[in-house]
Amino acid sequence: MRSTVLGLSVTSVVFSGAIFGFFYAWVCSTMWGLDRADPRVAIAAMQAMNASVRNAVFFPAFFLTPVVLGLTAAAAHFSGRGAAAGSARRRPSTWFSG
Repeated sequence: MRSTVLGLSVTSVVFSGAIFGFFYAWVCSTMWGLDRADPRVAIAAMQAMNASVRNAVFFPAFFLTPVVLGLTAAAAHFSGRGAAAGSARRRPSTWFSG
């Protein structure tokens, strides 16, 4: 079970990083570029981009990230490793003191 939790944890980090990176790049480049364009052109461009982003590469990062995170949390909880989450119920000042 330990290897399952580790594998799911790594997958969770990769999926979360992928979706974060996608939206970060989107905001830092695409949205600023569209902001400089004529609104009619920007609307048409945004609609075309939204249509093109629906593909097999985007699907796992966007739609499966919450599923992988939930599976990771459940696997950690049921493997007994979820006890570490009990520290979250303590005062924040004691989280890192053990």
